[in-house]
Formats: sequence, structure tokens, C-alpha cells
Amino acid sequence: MGARAGTGMAPAFCQWRVRAILCTGHIAKAGRQRLQWVCELFYGIRSAHLLLCLFILPVGLGLCGVLLPALGYFPALGSYDLSLRPVQEFLAWPGLSMAICLSVGAGLLATWLSLLGAICLLLWFWDHAFGRWLLRFAGPFIAVPPTAVAAGLILFLAPSGWLMRLISPELTGFTRPPFWALFPDPHGFGLVLALVIKEIPFILLLCLSALARVPASDMRRITRSLGYGRVSGFILIVWPQIYRQIRLPLLAVLVFAISVVELPLLLGPSLPPPLSVLVFQGFQDADLQQRFAASVGAVVQFALVGLSWVVWRAGERLLKGLMRLAIWQGRRLPGLDMLIWPCGGLALMPLITGLCGLMALIVWSGAGRWPFPADLPLFFSGRAWQQAGPLLFVMAQSMWIAFAASVLANGLMLFWLDRHSAQNRQPQGWVLALIYLPLLVPQISFLFGLQIGVSWAQLDGTYFAVIWVHALFILPYSYLILAPAEAAFDRRYLNLAASFGLPAWKQRVAVKWMLMLPAIGAAFLVGVAVSAALYLPTLFAGAGRITTLTVEAVGQIQGGARAYAAVAVLLQIALPISFYLVVGSALRLRFRKFAAMNGGKA
Repeated sequence: MGARAGTGMAPAFCQWRVRAILCTGHIAKAGRQRLQWVCELFYGIRSAHLLLCLFILPVGLGLCGVLLPALGYFPALGSYDLSLRPVQEFLAWPGLSMAICLSVGAGLLATWLSLLGAICLLLWFWDHAFGRWLLRFAGPFIAVPPTAVAAGLILFLAPSGWLMRLISPELTGFTRPPFWALFPDPHGFGLVLALVIKEIPFILLLCLSALARVPASDMRRITRSLGYGRVSGFILIVWPQIYRQIRLPLLAVLVFAISVVELPLLLGPSLPPPLSVLVFQGFQDADLQQRFAASVGAVVQFALVGLSWVVWRAGERLLKGLMRLAIWQGRRLPGLDMLIWPCGGLALMPLITGLCGLMALIVWSGAGRWPFPADLPLFFSGRAWQQAGPLLFVMAQSMWIAFAASVLANGLMLFWLDRHSAQNRQPQGWVLALIYLPLLVPQISFLFGLQIGVSWAQLDGTYFAVIWVHALFILPYSYLILAPAEAAFDRRYLNLAASFGLPAWKQRVAVKWMLMLPAIGAAFLVGVAVSAALYLPTLFAGAGRITTLTVEAVGQIQGGARAYAAVAVLLQIALPISFYLVVGSALRLRFRKFAAMNGGKA
């Protein structure tokens, strides 16, 4: 009976296994056919047309959609004639001159301090074991969104924040929180501090990437043999070659510092706020007529970025002249080496402050009763985490948007770079400027016009609009990471694959992109981090119907519920970090036996 049962079950099991194998093979074949169709579709599109659709049209239409209302033409609000009335209304805004000075002053000061801090850290750990540790720390710190930095500073440096609790009453004598507050301050120093914390790691990684393409060690030995100190030799000889490579990304840092909205909303002064916040409030005003004056403000914000870049370039010329004068006069300046350690320590302080702010977020997220001036809560409670159920749906939605936008942007950039490489052409300067255009134009200056176009196409408030706008901001970072990997790829691998009879699309997928997988994984992670931090693009393209953790976190921080806001911000940080851990672990596991793709370690 058992034998008959066994023989009866065997054919059924074999049939089930055969059907499963056939089904799996059918699915795999269908997937390969779709992948082949997608590859052939993108290879059939001319790269110039692709560039036009992706880079020029969205930003250009957005700028036109802001410029026309600034001149009084806005048919949706019943205005069909050009006039200067919006300009007059904009000039009548209270505190306008102070708002402009705050935007320009805070942006220039934060960018200059961030660059100076990155140079000090670079000099401090150059050719030092501590530098490798700091580099590993700086990478994940870039993934921390700006709103998380702002929330951490508020919870750490507020009058009743963690720092005041740690030093009271022993050092301050306070048994109650003081009446003064560091945030918001009328001069915007808290905003500058947050921008410096966010930008120093980014500029530091830019400098390290540029340093790898410069024979710095040889130059260092030559300058030392000529009697130059460590600092003077680096500044006079090595730094000009590094700066030449990072000038364009540094302009993007300056644009962000001048035109960012979410950081001034949380840390900046409010009477008056910086210009970017004034313009944002004008676009969000219940009175739709305020859109005209806000459009003028968006155009002025764009002009301020251009003016700030002119000022920055003038400072460049001045410093370049001073450096040339020092070289011509033969000044060795060896005494500057004494400043390496104190300046490096000062440059490290903002990063330590940001790290303490992140620790404060963790403590506040689980705090129960915490009277002032106790160092720690009397007990820890998970009540805020238990009430975070709605945030889980928002987190899942944010993960889906970040994943889709990063895949879309990096996939398009891979096809575009591969097409240029196949034609043995290098992108021209104007092409690179178009690639960086979404970062070089203030978000507030074109997103409202882009929202008008999306609304006209009846796509506002859809996942397609949000993913597309997010991909627009990811594309420049994709180029920064994928272009060097594409340039370093040896095309003889494709010739070898072609000799085995592989079609063109399979040569790219199975050979070329597999060898470029570490760079593709890094570009994907950066894309997820960029998408997770976008506030204004989500707000304008989502039309209030699609929200992400960034939008939710800003609302919770402004609401003042510290524990719930800390939970929202920690979930916002966990989104890119989770992708970072999963993709990083997968890449290390995949290439653990490849010495050339694992940092030279077999």
C-alpha cells in the first residue's frame, strides 16, 4: 500500500515540479524580453532629444511659469495683461530688505565656513589613519536629511534641550529653562550652523574624490624639499587643482544654502524670515492674488543666486592674486603648520554637534517624564513609537517613491552615458551645465511654474509627478558617480562578449553593468538619500495628496510635540540608512572575492 501510494504520488510531484520549472522559465523569458525591449527602446532614442526632455524642458517650463505671473500674466486667476503691479506688491512686503540680506549673508557665510572646515579636516587627517575613519563616518552622514539636522539641533541646543540639562544646575545655576533661546535667532546663526553641519561632509568627500585624481603625494614631497610647510604647500600648490574640479558642485552648495526653505522654517528668524521662506509663504497663502508677488520673489531669488556667485567669484580672484603674490615673493610660511590641530578641532566641532543632535533625537523619542534639569528621563516609554502607526504607511510610501525615482534617474543616466561612450564622444561643457541645472537653479524659482505645468497636464498629486520631479533632482548626482565609472570601463570586455555571440543589450546588462555594479549601487544609494530629503518638490508635485516622511517631519517639528517629532525624524533617517545597509551588504557579499572591486583586498 505504501509502495503504491509512493508510486502514485511520484508522478503528481514530478508533474508539479515540471510545471513550476516551465512557469519559472516562462517568467524569466518574459522578463528578459521586456528588458531587451526597454534596452532597444532607449538605444533608439537620440541622446539630444532625451537630454532636451529631461533637463531643459522641466526647468525651462518652470522658470517660464514663474516669470509670466511675475509680469502679471496668469490666465488661471483671470489676469491676461502684462503689468508691473506684481513688482510693486512685492516691493511693499514688510522686512524685504532684511530678508534679502539674511538669505545672501547666511548662504555665503555657511558655504565659506563649510569649505574652510573641509580644508582644515583634509589637512588634519591627510595621509593619517584617522582620515579613513572620518571618511567612513562622513559617507553615512551625508544621507542624513537637512530636517533631521535641524530637529537634532533644536532638541540638543534649545533652552530646555539636552545640553542645557547636562550642564545645569552645576555650571549654569538654572533650575528652570532660561527665557532666551538660540533658535530662532534674529541673525540666522543657527541656520548657518545647520548648513555647515550638513555641507562639510559633502564638500569633504568632493575634495577627497578630486584629490584621488591629483598626484598630491609627489607634490607634497616637492614642496617640502623647497622649504614649504605642510599648510602652505597644500594651499599654494595642491588646492588650486582640487578646487578647479569641485567648483561646479560648490556652486550647487551655494544655491542650496541661499534658497533652502525647510531649514529656515525650523531654525531661521521669523520677523522677517529669509527671502526663500517669504516666497514660499506667498505661494501657500490662502489669498491666490499673492501668487503674483510671490512669483516676483522667486525671480528675485534666482537673481540673488547669480549675484552671490559673482561675489564668490570676486573672492576667488582676490585669493588667487594673493596666492600668486606669495609664490612670486617666495614666502614659505612654515608657521602655518602650528594651526593644523586647533583649526582641525574647530572644524570637527560642527560634526560633533550634529552627532549629539542625532543622539538627542534617540533619547527624546523614548522619553517618558523628563523634568528639568534632569540629565536623563525618569523613565523611558514607547508611547511615541506606539502612536507612530500612521507614519509607517508614510514611510512605506516614501520608500517606494525613493526607490522608483532612484531607479528611473540612474537607469536613464546609464543609457545616456553608454550611448555617448559607444559613439566615442565626451559630453560638452554646455551639456554638463544642463545636467547640473536642477541644482544650479533655486527650487523655489521654478517649482511653482512646474506645478502649473503638471496641473495643466492633470498629473498633480499623482505618484508619477512626484517620482518624475524627484528623479529630476537625482540625475546630477547620478552623473557625478556614474560618469567616472563609465570613463574607466575597458570596452575590450564588450568586444570579448560580442565574440561569444551576445547581443548588444545583453553585453551591457550581463558584462558592462555587472562590472560597474559598485558605482551603480553607490549612485542608487545617493539617489535614495536625495529623494528622502526633498521637501519642496514633494510639496508642490504632490499637491498635498502625497506626503513623505520629510513633509511629515517638518510638520511635526513645527507642531512642537518633541517625542512624536523625534520618531518621525528617526524614521526619516532610517529610510536611506536601511537602503545603505542592504545594498552595501549585498555588494560586499557579491564582490567579497574580487580584490579589484573590494578596495584591493582579496
